[in-house]
Amino acid sequence: MRKETRKYLCAELRDYQQSVNELLRLRDRMEMLQYPAYRADCGSKKAAYIETRIAMLQEIVGAIDSLRREISEEDEKLLQLKFWAPRPRMTDNQIAKEMGLSRSQFYRRLNCICLELGHKLGTDL
Repeated sequence: MRKETRKYLCAELRDYQQSVNELLRLRDRMEMLQYPAYRADCGSKKAAYIETRIAMLQEIVGAIDSLRREISEEDEKLLQLKFWAPRPRMTDNQIAKEMGLSRSQFYRRLNCICLELGHKLGTDL
């Protein structure tokens, strides 16, 4: 896997909750555009942008949700500690120690998770 691709996938995993929140917010915005009073405030270009952004976020959130259903509990814990734990987050070495893994095992598992997510998103690995 290319380094840039891995960085992109890790960023999507890290920003997962923000993506979910933005998706919900944009869906609400699109619902508001059904009403003529709101449609006048928002041009067709902006509505098209919102639709495109919703489609992109749905793909990302759907892929991560699907991945989470398929991985083991241990890999889910790795994701929780690495990307979604409250700040300050543990270092990679601390996470590996917490999970009883060596550093290389930790990175191997993380790479496997990223590969699976990459396949689900159809990225160029």
